[in-house]
Amino acid sequence: MALDRPLVRYPEPIMGSVVELRCPPEREAQAFARLRELERRWSRFRADSDISRLNSAQGNPVRVHRDTVTLLRQLARAQQATNGAFDPTMLRPLVDLGYSTSRCHDEHRAPTPMPISRPVQSLTGVMIGPDEGADHQLVAIPRGLLVDPGGLGKGLAADLVADELMQAGAAGVMVNVGGDLRVAGVGEHGPGWRIAIETPDGSASLGSVVLLDGGVATSSTRKRTWRAGGRDLHHLLDPATQQPSTNRVVGCTVISSSAVWSEAFTKVAFVRPPDEAMAVYESQGLAALLVTETGQELRSSTWKVFDR
Repeated sequence: MALDRPLVRYPEPIMGSVVELRCPPEREAQAFARLRELERRWSRFRADSDISRLNSAQGNPVRVHRDTVTLLRQLARAQQATNGAFDPTMLRPLVDLGYSTSRCHDEHRAPTPMPISRPVQSLTGVMIGPDEGADHQLVAIPRGLLVDPGGLGKGLAADLVADELMQAGAAGVMVNVGGDLRVAGVGEHGPGWRIAIETPDGSASLGSVVLLDGGVATSSTRKRTWRAGGRDLHHLLDPATQQPSTNRVVGCTVISSSAVWSEAFTKVAFVRPPDEAMAVYESQGLAALLVTETGQELRSSTWKVFDR
């Protein structure tokens, strides 16, 4: 049995990214609408989003949607699991470096609203009110903390939409939000989903992998770039220096059980030396492919399970 469904691309960027779907045709509009809904709640480029309102509240409680509570919990979990390699509190240095508007040229977004901040490096102080069965909960983040979901928001969006489509009765789905991809159920060629892996600049292929159910995410220093102060910059910051990563890795792809987990762990490759990053992937049992600035490709031992 195979899933005979065309690949459908949304005509406009969502979360600053190209979005593609494979799902039942009658569910496509629902899936795209859901992704745009999550963008409205999570985008740091919208002054009315839950994330921007939390950042501007200066420690005061804010009523946010349950989706945003889920996001905050995933951000905290990812920060802890990666020992801070994924750091969602890097908004101030990102904006100071010039990443104040979306790097997607097809989008017209206002600059990120930036209240006064101070260094706060952990989400452990986020206070979440009790779930009273409504769609919203009260949340307070520490005064001075600025949250940026970054790519993890894209991964979580892919996971949520894929899960919701499967729960609605789809036989199989693929949701790709700018390289954060989730597959589930029957694939387009049978039981598995074949996913192409691109070079860090997206100009060529590094081969393909096959997943039955899970997530793939790729991060690269060759995308979302800009020039400021005479320097070529990218969006992947090292939390230790609050500057763009300068280690030898220019691209990292991780395969795991979910797009959100894959996205979080790609960041390890940009803040650790390649050998240390590979040790992390081996200890976590994650399939990972690292590409260095010289074109060297490093694969964790689990990668061969998916490589085709």
